[in-house]
Amino acid sequence: MSSGPAPKFSKDNQHFVPRFWIKRFAGSNGRILGRKRGEARAFQVAAGDVMTGDWTYTLFDGWWRPADKLEDALSVFEGEAATVMVAVDDVSSTLSPLLKEKLSEVIAVSGCRLPWVMRRGHQRMKELAAAFASIVKYKDDREFIQDIRTRFGVDLLEADCSSLRSRPDGALEVTARALNEISPQNPVFAEQEVLQGAGPIATILRTMDFTLLDAPAESLVLSDTPMPDFEIATGFLLPLSHRLMLSAQPAAGPSAIFGRRAATSAEVEESNRFQFDSLLDIVVGPDKDILERL
Repeated sequence: MSSGPAPKFSKDNQHFVPRFWIKRFAGSNGRILGRKRGEARAFQVAAGDVMTGDWTYTLFDGWWRPADKLEDALSVFEGEAATVMVAVDDVSSTLSPLLKEKLSEVIAVSGCRLPWVMRRGHQRMKELAAAFASIVKYKDDREFIQDIRTRFGVDLLEADCSSLRSRPDGALEVTARALNEISPQNPVFAEQEVLQGAGPIATILRTMDFTLLDAPAESLVLSDTPMPDFEIATGFLLPLSHRLMLSAQPAAGPSAIFGRRAATSAEVEESNRFQFDSLLDIVVGPDKDILERL
């Protein structure tokens, strides 16, 4: 069978935190400063040179030919996300349900696209396949369903259990072993599939109270791990620019709110501390003193 024309491919290094987001942490002089893990001093950086990875969103076809398809799609999404960020910058803008919905989508995709989140999700899918193979050890489907829900947050139906049990002896184990050996770049089981989880995560975010917190100019920082990668439903702070962050918290009432107020100094400190404590390589911001105090 012919492989057909080679897919479009020219981007082998890609931002996992969008460049437009990094640029929102430039100071009034246009400069962005960074501080690396293990280093005490801040230094000037370029948005194009930080928070990138090789082959992060490169997809391969059945002939192992690389393609820019996902990176191109994310570039389009980043354009839409930048528009959402501009909208929330405006203190006079209407904090509508539609704007909250769009902001939820931006946050969900931003979390799912982080390289270590994709890699961990890929590993969890392998673990789930192994767990499915263990159904033969359960006498009661209800116990199996509860175990899968507890370990993976996946809700199975009794029909799913019947389907698993109908497989020939040893077939589930063979499948689980085969999946365990698959590369994260394998087109059959690529780690980028984790991005499909952005939809359910956005649904969770829409049920939460959102409050935009206006901070003093040049007071906030952004790391290469901008948001928690687990238990987001318990609440978190997310810096959107050097002077604006989002507080997402479990809804306090029957209807989730979308509001705005001034940030407290404690909230600014909490956000900056999380960004620094969770960074893998670098944290950026406009203020040298703030970066070096973290």
